[in-house]
Amino acid sequence: MIKLVAIDIDGTLLNDDHEITPGVRDAIVRLREKNVKVVLCTGRPLSGIEKSLTELDLFHDEDMAITMNGAITLSTKTRETIVETTLAKSDLQKSFLHFVIRSVPM
Repeated sequence: MIKLVAIDIDGTLLNDDHEITPGVRDAIVRLREKNVKVVLCTGRPLSGIEKSLTELDLFHDEDMAITMNGAITLSTKTRETIVETTLAKSDLQKSFLHFVIRSVPM
């Protein structure tokens, strides 16, 4: 039994015109009717997906979204952060040094 479906937004949920097609919308409605949680995933912040969340009616008590390339999972209803995963300063410094040494453009 499927309990959750996580869907990328750009190029998956949205078509080339940045729209949710009726077929995709209907499929998501059918999933929700079967009590399957639908979670939108994106590199964007929550404010960047509010239109899609509204179109799909994903602002209920247990609805959530995974944003900022997986760094933040939050409640779409309350906007409260459920999980936040960020890089430690030391890891960021190591990565930066790695790119500088290899002359990777930034």
